[in-house]
Amino acid sequence: MSTYNLHQTARGLYKVAVVDALTKEVVWEQKDWGKNLILNNGMDQVASRVWEDCFRYGVAGTGVTPTNVSSGGVTASQSGSTVTATIGAFTFAAGDIGNMIQWPGGEEARITGFTNPQVVTVTPSQSVLSNTFTVFQTNQTGLVTEVKRSGTYLPNLPYTGTIVTTSSGLLQMRRTYDFTAEVGTVNYTEIGTAWSGTLNASNTTFSRILLPSPVAVNAGQQLRFVYELQITVGPIAPVSFSAAISGWPVAPATDTNAQQQLQFHGLSMVGTNGVGTSEIGAAESNEPSTSGINCTFFVSPSSTAIPPFGTTVNRNIAGADVASPSLVAYTPLSFTRDKTATFNVAQINRTDLRSLGAGFQSIPNFFASRDTGIVVLFDQAQSKSNTQTLSFTFRYTWSRVLS
Repeated sequence: MSTYNLHQTARGLYKVAVVDALTKEVVWEQKDWGKNLILNNGMDQVASRVWEDCFRYGVAGTGVTPTNVSSGGVTASQSGSTVTATIGAFTFAAGDIGNMIQWPGGEEARITGFTNPQVVTVTPSQSVLSNTFTVFQTNQTGLVTEVKRSGTYLPNLPYTGTIVTTSSGLLQMRRTYDFTAEVGTVNYTEIGTAWSGTLNASNTTFSRILLPSPVAVNAGQQLRFVYELQITVGPIAPVSFSAAISGWPVAPATDTNAQQQLQFHGLSMVGTNGVGTSEIGAAESNEPSTSGINCTFFVSPSSTAIPPFGTTVNRNIAGADVASPSLVAYTPLSFTRDKTATFNVAQINRTDLRSLGAGFQSIPNFFASRDTGIVVLFDQAQSKSNTQTLSFTFRYTWSRVLS
């Protein structure tokens, strides 16, 4: 068995506005995009639902708890899995477990244990020189004082929809939520997104934002909230590696050197009406949570070179076959999901196997035309006999930009 790695990086941006409920005239709007914090329970949710489904609803509230805390003049260093801070006004607490530390150089570590106000254990193990830092409160599970949720969208771009950029592997999914009209003045101080429309539904919040200053919405006005989730995928250019597959290479092959690359984003998308949709062809095959028809593994004799990201070639040629992958159990906070498939003793018994991958199985042209999400192309032909099975795994990892 060999594992092939795919990575996705998520970043959230937002704007808010105040709208006249009757005329829909914008009374006030935020000029620049602000940043948000994607919570741990939001990141974990990617293992069980597609990206666009994580932020189906907008959430608004009046809480004032910050999403990050600066260390001020206190500095901290990391040695292995231990972070030690200097004595000062900032201190760690047991409630920081699950939060993220970020240093000015970009180093990050998640707090896994509390020793004392100056010492915590973290992951990953690394060395970081002493410097000031910020603690992002990623262990928050929702808004502090939730008031409303909304699944009412302002349709069509630039308000709602998806922008696909193949040159950078970027996918920009956007929804604009209009909340119900107010009957009296409400000063909103926090907003977020969620996968449930039920008010105060426990642990269903994907992201949270503490607004820089309260936004007053008067009687007869509505709060409008624009949220853009950006997903950058990779690799979008061929990456060379040597596959570690027990039993390979088989003569005449002398190695298992190969290249791997995404062919399409292969992710869910937001339609211009706000309803979830998917990329034509590759569909949702690169979503960490999908299997079955939306993510089918294939092996093929096709030796055609890997084309540029955003295109693909038909690898459904004579001798190719498919297998349905299973999802390996997810470990919370790992942000890693494995999909594994096995080709049995009756499948692909050939001496000219050159490519394998995953894609959307559109009948009858599976992994053809625009249907390939990821492909691995071997430099040499590989062999499998009718006494062997072939198993391989695609590992999907995802991370967030702390904001």
